[in-house]
Amino acid sequence: MIDHSQIFINEEFRLKLQEQTSNLSSSLIIYSAFIKTSALEWLAKFIPDDIQIEVVARWQPNDLLSNASDLNSYQFCVDRGWKFGIQSSLHSKVFIFDDSKVLLGSANLTDRGLSISREGNLEVGTVIDANISDLEKLQLLKDEIVWLNDDIYNEINQHILDIKIDKPKFLEWSDSLKEKLEKPISFLWINELMWSDPKELLTPDLNNSDHAHDIELLNLDVQYLSKELLDQKFISSNIYKFVLKKLSDSTNQYTNFGWVSSIFHNAVLDDPPPYRSSIKHYVRALFSWLEWSSLSKIKLKQYEHTIGLYIDDRE
Repeated sequence: MIDHSQIFINEEFRLKLQEQTSNLSSSLIIYSAFIKTSALEWLAKFIPDDIQIEVVARWQPNDLLSNASDLNSYQFCVDRGWKFGIQSSLHSKVFIFDDSKVLLGSANLTDRGLSISREGNLEVGTVIDANISDLEKLQLLKDEIVWLNDDIYNEINQHILDIKIDKPKFLEWSDSLKEKLEKPISFLWINELMWSDPKELLTPDLNNSDHAHDIELLNLDVQYLSKELLDQKFISSNIYKFVLKKLSDSTNQYTNFGWVSSIFHNAVLDDPPPYRSSIKHYVRALFSWLEWSSLSKIKLKQYEHTIGLYIDDRE
C-alpha cells in the first residue's frame, strides 16, 4: 500500500528536507528560530552547486547564551557565500525551495530538531506547493529581516562576551544593536500575540496551551520566573511594540478594545484568519498584561462602557 501522507514526523521530516534540498535548482530560504552550525554542515552536503542560499535565525541574546543557536553559524554561511540574517521575533520554521515548495513544521535547524546525530525532539511538518498569496506573505516576512555583515556580527559577538562577564539582570541587546537589529513591526502572526494572563505565568501550568505558548514566546525559563522578568520580556515583545507604534501614529480618539481588535484583524497574516471571538481572547490577554505591567508606557483608562488606551510618556 502506497503511503500518500503529507505529514512527516521526526526522521521523516529530516528525510523530506534532505530530498527537497537535493533537488534544488535555484534557491533555498531558511527561517528557523534556532540554528546550529552542525545542522548547517549536515544540510550543506545535499545542496547542489550554484544555489542561492539565505539563512534567517532569531538570535536573541538568550538564544546565543543558552547555546540554542551558535555564533559560528554566521561565519559558516559567509564562507560559502550565503546570506545570513536576523528576524528578532522569529518563531517560525520554514524552508522555501525554489520559490515554489515550502516545508513547514515545528523543527528548528538543529541536531535535536532534525534528529541528526542523536535522539531528537518530537517534531511534525508538511510540504505545500506555494501559491502567489503564500509567496506574498513570505515576502512580508522577508521584509523584516536584518541582513548581517561583519561589523554587526562583531558587535553582537562582543555584546555576548560582555553579558557573560557582567551578568546583567535582564538579557537584551545594547541600544546600539537595537537600532541595527529591530525594524518597525507592520504585521503579526497569531503566535506573536499574548495568550494568557501574566499573573498566571508566575506559577504556570505547562499543560495549559496558553501558558506554554507565552512561556515559549517570551523565551522564559520556568525555574527563574519573576514579575520583573516577565514585565521586561513583555515590553520587549513584538505585540507591545506594535500596539505602542499604532497608538503613537493614531489620530483616532477611540483607541479602545474595539480599536485594538480591528488593528489585530488587519495585521494578522495567518490564513485562514482567526475568528472574531478568538481575536477578543487575545485582546483581553493583552489588556491584562497592560494593566499588570509597571514598565509599559501604554496605560488603560476605564470608561462607562469600554476601556481606553493612551501613552504616558512621563518618566
